[in-house]
Amino acid sequence: MMNIKVTLFGRLSDFQNCLPATIAIKDPGCFRDLLTQIKQLDPQLAQQIASTTITLACNNQIVDIDKPLVDGDQVALLPPVTGG
Repeated sequence: MMNIKVTLFGRLSDFQNCLPATIAIKDPGCFRDLLTQIKQLDPQLAQQIASTTITLACNNQIVDIDKPLVDGDQVALLPPVTGG
């Protein structure tokens, strides 16, 4: 198993306290696997993720949903931002 640190931004940050400090996924795993695990942990967060396009980042780099993850990675879910 791999432990991945997840940070939520924007409107998703309201759900940060619903997630553990790290999320365990099977090794090998990718962002798609992590998102599946996150959705199982919190149905309301799952609904928010499904309702918008999320940008994914791993270790401060924008990545694709199929990016392989390694133990200790720090990932972020970034919803669209609006403002002026």
